[in-house]
Amino acid sequence: MQFTMKFYVITIVLFLMTKMASAQLRFQDIPISWKDFSPTQKVLTRENGTAAINVNTAYQWESSTQNGIATINFTSSVTSDRSKNFVLATFMKTADTEQKDKLLRHEQGHYIIALIKNLWLQEALLSAHFTGRFKVEIREVCKGVEARAAQLSATYDAETNHSLIRPKQVEWEEKLLDLLNTLNYNKKTIPIHFDQKIVVKL
Repeated sequence: MQFTMKFYVITIVLFLMTKMASAQLRFQDIPISWKDFSPTQKVLTRENGTAAINVNTAYQWESSTQNGIATINFTSSVTSDRSKNFVLATFMKTADTEQKDKLLRHEQGHYIIALIKNLWLQEALLSAHFTGRFKVEIREVCKGVEARAAQLSATYDAETNHSLIRPKQVEWEEKLLDLLNTLNYNKKTIPIHFDQKIVVKL
């Protein structure tokens, strides 16, 4: 009986671990492909690189006040504009499949950072204590999250040399996915958008 109970417990734990792992987001789930990039003769970045992705976190809020209570409806979405995403035309013509896949994963990494930023923003809004100066305070929260994400993106590029240092690139891919899945509570849904209602006592 004791052996049977232990067996059941181990089986349940393994089942839950397998279910959690299968629910996690993978690179294959990231909705960015080479179709989202426009071919160009020159990628105009500081490094004049091979590809560049433009990912934007667009957020806005509106508020109303009644009986000493302010209600804020905050929305945020991650978007990527194909007209601002570029890849060298010569690279797409001459690179093999493996080279293309490796560079695409680096650009997908930047998209993952934008998703992480969106989750950080939601987390920061939920944990913040707002006062009558909530408009200024919300801007400060957004500013802080923007800076944090920009630093993460810059470190990612620096340590991987824009995907060229392969061991570091692989390490960062695992790191970014782990962070994304942890913040996303291992859900399969990609956190592109959120709506947050904030109530403040004035």
